[in-house]
Amino acid sequence: MHPPSPQQTDILNALADTNDNLSVRALAGTGKTTTIEMCQPIQAGLNVAFNRVVRETFIKRMPHATNHTFNSLGHDIITKALGKRLKFDADKIKGIRDDLKIRWKDCPDLFRILDLARGSGFGFNEHRLADATDLGLWQEIIDDYELETGPGFKLEVLPEILRKDYHLAAQGHIDYGDQLWYPVVANLSLGLPPGIVYVDEAQDVNGIQMNLIKRYARRSRIVLVGDPHQAIYGFRGSVNESMGILESALGAKDFPLSVTYRCPKSVVRLAQSAVPEYTFADEAPEGEVLRLGKKWTPKDIESGSVILCRNNAPIIQLALTMIAQGIPASVRGRDIGKSLITLAKKIAAEYHPRNREQFERALDVWRANQLSSGKKSEGSVNERADALLALLSGCSPSAGVEEITRKAERLFTDKEAPILLSTIHKAKGLEWPTVYFLNEWMIPSHFAKTEEALRQESNIWYVGVTRTMNKLVFIETGKA
Repeated sequence: MHPPSPQQTDILNALADTNDNLSVRALAGTGKTTTIEMCQPIQAGLNVAFNRVVRETFIKRMPHATNHTFNSLGHDIITKALGKRLKFDADKIKGIRDDLKIRWKDCPDLFRILDLARGSGFGFNEHRLADATDLGLWQEIIDDYELETGPGFKLEVLPEILRKDYHLAAQGHIDYGDQLWYPVVANLSLGLPPGIVYVDEAQDVNGIQMNLIKRYARRSRIVLVGDPHQAIYGFRGSVNESMGILESALGAKDFPLSVTYRCPKSVVRLAQSAVPEYTFADEAPEGEVLRLGKKWTPKDIESGSVILCRNNAPIIQLALTMIAQGIPASVRGRDIGKSLITLAKKIAAEYHPRNREQFERALDVWRANQLSSGKKSEGSVNERADALLALLSGCSPSAGVEEITRKAERLFTDKEAPILLSTIHKAKGLEWPTVYFLNEWMIPSHFAKTEEALRQESNIWYVGVTRTMNKLVFIETGKA
């Protein structure tokens, strides 16, 4: 490990010489994980990682600390509180839905609604963060996140599902959404408090995670680590300005990490247009920023690199083109593939297309119906439809839902590939020697109208350009 930088030294001194809660505002590639690692000899405790991949990194580099994701931490809290082995069931909500005889078409987005409600702390007792019996709050989730319910769906069933979910969780029958929600709304004991809690990616926490952090802060010291400029998960339910809210609530003293050790000088100068305080290390290479426009071919893409884009459809189309040319390529995000399979099955069930041409026409009808209903934004509808249309373009003329499913399962991955294509959202936290930025003109999305939406679009661009360690190449496939 390198000696600490002056900025890291300030953080380490504050950790050693005070009892303050701290907030480390770590810009892209500035040594966030290394800084947490440097802190361990001074005060080790609980490290809360943003996801499983980061947790695995923490375990390798900080094996003497307690390392969890938020979900694994919640699982541990429930296990200790109930004193028995838990039954984990990823299909728990589906089971409740089936018991209540609710049809899938009555509420296609039921699982998403329940996840957002639990992430917001919906409950029935004094420990709730929001009153689950207030049907207006459920309607706000459906409206705010543009979720779909059938024409005859009754909102009253949602609190009923949540209540059944709570009772099953109390018996040790849980799913992913319960892992954080149940410890908070059931006010479970957090056990012996760690001396300190380090919170990774604090800019992306949701309401229930914020509550858990505040509960730990009653008896533990907190170190928030994150970058508000990388807050891009509002669509998942993360709280707007969550890091600033936590800093204020905890009285945390903030410290900058603004010197990147990932990005070359040329890329940093570009990124400064969005984040002026961003700077490079003296020893950083100059690197390259190239703008090729349309003057490139798939065969020009370097092996071991990544192609990033704001939207799914262009990278799906490009990946299929590369595969057809014998160039090994995959699209990051198995969950995206599953979402497209779900949409394809829905269209197949509603319109019964018998080949690819009919499927494309049925997709156009679905798109038009969704837009005319006014329940979802034009942007979200078009993004899903365009992505499925791109996937269909790689299928045979006789393709049905089975072929679409096989194509999606082969195309989408959560692993590395010789050439990986990814949305910028899926690339957050990762880095590559060479990054190809596809269709930069898609940012900001022309569907982003509010100040907050435009701020997130700027953050998406910043995240995209700062994934590279050496070369950043802007390429285009043409405007839609």
